[in-house]
Amino acid sequence: MAPSTVAPSAGSSTSTSTSYTLSPLAYVKLVLHASKYTSCSVCGLLVGSTSSSTSSSTSSSTSSALTTITDIIPLLHQWTTLSPMMEAALQIADLHLQSKRTETTFVGLYLANSRLSDLSIPPTLQLVADKLRSRFSSAVVLVVDNERLDSTTQLPLLGDSTLIGDFDDHLADPSVDWLTNPRVSL
Repeated sequence: MAPSTVAPSAGSSTSTSTSYTLSPLAYVKLVLHASKYTSCSVCGLLVGSTSSSTSSSTSSSTSSALTTITDIIPLLHQWTTLSPMMEAALQIADLHLQSKRTETTFVGLYLANSRLSDLSIPPTLQLVADKLRSRFSSAVVLVVDNERLDSTTQLPLLGDSTLIGDFDDHLADPSVDWLTNPRVSL
């Protein structure tokens, strides 16, 4: 994943850059979620933590942050608009993460659109992203480039896409553990 950099404002002598990394487990879960519902748009939350460092010279200072995405929480494949299902899924996921009492937090949102070449962020998911940014200023929106997910690549090695479940799956079958997806492992 390419680093994202935030440039300093005019007249500022401070620059800030944020880089993002995606753990193998988070990548596998994200791709399995997208491949399970190829005809639907899917979305979910990125979970991780940030570490920062600062370096300074006599004329300027530079701070950098590394956000490590360690896991994902697959949200939806049917109700990807702001709906009661989306609101419920977000609230439950938030309570789940708070109950873990770790340093991890929501660091962003991911989206795989149903159309192959569509890299746009729907307005409703942009609202969710803006809400995440109000809590975590470096929150990122990761849009899956479906054209680069080629079925001839190593996707079969990632696992069975039926192993992953999202909140929509949980609504159909309450035994689906969509918050942790323990059946997906490396």
